[in-house]
Amino acid sequence: MSTAVSPQIAAPARVPRLFPLYLTPFEEYMLWDDRTDYPMTFVVKMEFDGKLNRDAITDALPKALSRHPLLQANVKPAKGNRVCWVAAEQPNVEISWGAIDEPLELPRGEAIDLRQE
Repeated sequence: MSTAVSPQIAAPARVPRLFPLYLTPFEEYMLWDDRTDYPMTFVVKMEFDGKLNRDAITDALPKALSRHPLLQANVKPAKGNRVCWVAAEQPNVEISWGAIDEPLELPRGEAIDLRQE
């Protein structure tokens, strides 16, 4: 597979007063019902026309992350030992670019462990 990985993008500054943030009841349900055999993830198929501008996407990513802090958060025990969204210690955001006909490689499978990644 010849997937190119873009350089790691510096994490934008986060609003410190936002975290820790309690999960909503639906978020708690999704978290506790998530299992390896039945992950609570889903696929969204999108189709676009035109040419992809990698530079524009790479430039826009840090801006999007700064506007949506939960994209840089993990779920961990916090307030009153309840699970909460907390700022990730080392947010790692990468874009994997591949050809349209290349299969996605998901080393950890389809599941997303919000406690770790």
